[in-house]
Amino acid sequence: MNAQDVVRMDNTGIVVEALDDAIAFFQELGMTLEGKTMIKGEWAAV
Repeated sequence: MNAQDVVRMDNTGIVVEALDDAIAFFQELGMTLEGKTMIKGEWAAV
């Protein structure tokens, strides 16, 4: 499967150390950022 074969991706959460780098990576694959948010709360703590 190639990046061109991906038609749709929904409800995907990916934990990364460098958000801007991760966004650039996926944009290079042809994906479009629709939104981003910070996850907060005790359950999300590392």
